[in-house]
Amino acid sequence: MLTSIRERAQGWIAWIIIGLIIFVFAVWGIESFFTPNPNVPVLTVGDTEVGLREFQAAYQEQRDHLRSVLGSEPERVGFSEERIKQQVVDNLIERIVLANTARSVDMRIGDATLAAQIDAFGAFQVNGHFSKDRYEQVLRNQGMTPAGFEQKMRGSLLLQQFYSGVTDTAFITPKRLDDYLRLEGQTRDLAYIVLPAAHFLEKAVVSDEEVQHYYGEHGDAYQTSEQVSIAYVELSAAALAPGIAVTDADLQTYYQENRANYRQAERRRASHLLITLDEKADAATVAAAEAKVADLRRQILGGAPFEEIARANSQDPGSASQGGDLGFFGRGAMVKPFEDAVFSMKEGEISEPVHSSFGIHLIKLTGIEPTHDQSFEEARAQVTQELRRTRAEKLFFDRSDPLANLAYEHPDSLDPTATQLGLTIQHAGPFARTGGEGIAAESKVTASAFSEDVLARGNNSEPIELTGNRLVVLRVTNHQPIRRQSLEEVRGTITATLRQEKAQQMAKAEGEGFVKDLRAGTDPVLLSEKATFHWKRVGFVNRKASEPAHEVLSAAFQLSQPTDQKPVYEGLVLPNGDFAIMEVLGIKEGDPAAASATTREDARRQLIKADGEQAFTTLVKDLKAHTNTVVHPERF
Repeated sequence: MLTSIRERAQGWIAWIIIGLIIFVFAVWGIESFFTPNPNVPVLTVGDTEVGLREFQAAYQEQRDHLRSVLGSEPERVGFSEERIKQQVVDNLIERIVLANTARSVDMRIGDATLAAQIDAFGAFQVNGHFSKDRYEQVLRNQGMTPAGFEQKMRGSLLLQQFYSGVTDTAFITPKRLDDYLRLEGQTRDLAYIVLPAAHFLEKAVVSDEEVQHYYGEHGDAYQTSEQVSIAYVELSAAALAPGIAVTDADLQTYYQENRANYRQAERRRASHLLITLDEKADAATVAAAEAKVADLRRQILGGAPFEEIARANSQDPGSASQGGDLGFFGRGAMVKPFEDAVFSMKEGEISEPVHSSFGIHLIKLTGIEPTHDQSFEEARAQVTQELRRTRAEKLFFDRSDPLANLAYEHPDSLDPTATQLGLTIQHAGPFARTGGEGIAAESKVTASAFSEDVLARGNNSEPIELTGNRLVVLRVTNHQPIRRQSLEEVRGTITATLRQEKAQQMAKAEGEGFVKDLRAGTDPVLLSEKATFHWKRVGFVNRKASEPAHEVLSAAFQLSQPTDQKPVYEGLVLPNGDFAIMEVLGIKEGDPAAASATTREDARRQLIKADGEQAFTTLVKDLKAHTNTVVHPERF
């Protein structure tokens, strides 16, 4: 049959087929047959399609966000790749549904609004003003174009506008507010007792049969983690710098070529006194603080020493004992209103009252250190450090290729690499896939150590690039696979676990018996004395009381109103296994009329925020339910 096909492939039909194949390869490339199409839709929401490239960008963004929040790779704290992908899918669906809805009701973000938001970004500013060059540089460093960033920014502002359009419509009636204040201000007459599980540990006896049975049921939970030990060499610019010799002539040349770097900007020295003021303070509180500052300023202008007035009245704990002295500082070191005042004053001048987020300041300018160029001798230490660092970085990059080549040419040993580059072979481990200490805390190192090429094939790793101009090449020296621990290895752990469980069960059983006796009329004090536990009466407490524990307090505020002078009793197993018994003897409602204007306003804002967010959540759920969505998980 193959012969027949071969013979028939000699004609003009075969050449047409071959020509078509060549055309396809020429236009799209052979890799298109093996690489997913970046434009293929992986998600369709209504009429909007999300391509593979867009999904991958969102996925990477979510990973980066989780890494910054968690402080480590997401997988190390239970975030699987599937879980992250599902989060990305959910986020994309919600953003698309909201954006489409916002546009359908003619919501738009104008160019002026977009420009104002971008101008306000500190990252795009130079000396407090928007810089187009800085803007483009920052975006370029992030791998973005201005057009792409502005499109993304416009979309985010549109969603924010839509969110505010829903949440800002919430309102609270006076009756609802009063009801909330009655409930929130409620106090309860409370007594309680805690039966600690530890008290029953001595009575908790565990047999060998129970241990064996538990191990038979849960033995798979007692496994050692897979671990490796590694040898590694590290090439770093920081380690190279101290060994680099520099002459006076080198230093002089570097200083002259970089003189602009050794210019010290103007610095000023100031003393201040501060009267703290909460940003949410009411008008009366603000007026009282302003009056106090004005009176202190009159005393200073009348001849009273600023230092003594600050020492006696300033509420800044860091400087009050020093007479308010803050030392020399440059621009950017203080909050803007304070800085603006200081750098507009003359030496010896006392400022007008200055408001900041900390409160109200009075400032005395005590010194000015103008901008000046450091001499060579003044800058020698800095010049030496920077020249060594510069040369170390060059040497680091010069040796990077030899490091990679040697590690590749001698894949079964680090000795040639270490010998030829003068590096020391170091060791780390054992550590698991979740990482370890020192070099093993680096996620890239851990991933490389457990990679197939390094772990299974026994090769040196490729150079691993770490922050701070560091390159590491490693190899695994010992591998400990996952294994189930023997009964003897975990006997002590299992025995302790079973004893703790029994002690908690005994505490609960005795506690529930106490609750039954209390409800039958037994005096709680006599009962606690008989049981050797202390019954504690705390009296009327609110929801934010420091005693008893939060779990007990929260449960107590869910109990019903005592009737016919009979207390209400309830038991509760605490998270640590102890058993608590609560007694509620009476309830007093909060008094809305007694609430201050500030308290009422805070409560009103809190209720409006909660209602607005609930309305938004309900709307999103409804919009998603009425939008046709198709997900293709096999494509991402």
